[in-house]
Order: sequence, then C-alpha cells, then structure tokens
Amino acid sequence: MGAGRLVITLSVLLLASLGVNVVLYRFSTRTYDQLFEVRLDPNGMNGLDWWTTPAPRVAGGPWRIVMFGDSRAQMWPAP
Repeated sequence: MGAGRLVITLSVLLLASLGVNVVLYRFSTRTYDQLFEVRLDPNGMNGLDWWTTPAPRVAGGPWRIVMFGDSRAQMWPAP
C-alpha cells in the first residue's frame, strides 16, 4: 500500500508543478510583451487617436508645426 500512495503523491506533485509552470510561463510572456510595448512606444502615442482628430484651429493664432519621425518630440519642453 505504500507504493500506491507514493505514486499518487508523485502524480499530484507532477500535476501541481505543471500547473505552476503554465501560470509562470503566461506571466513571463505577458511581462515580456508589455516591456517591448513600452520600448516601441515610449510616449504611449499608439493608444491615442491623435492622427484622426483634427486640431482645433484658432483664428489669427500662431502657426502650428507638426513634426513627424521622432518619437522623442513629445518630450521636448514647450517654448
């Protein structure tokens, strides 16, 4: 009867280990994806609809300059 109990205990431990490994694998892939989303879009501009919403036009106001190509342009201080 001792061998049967040992097999059951080892089977339960194996299933628990597999379950924990699946949870940790999913957590690590989600963390990896989030890390590279931040690296590819440091200013969070992909989540905004700034390219489809027209900017409000101020009559007689200053010219508006739009710079494309540099994701760090948003980090520049305002003049």
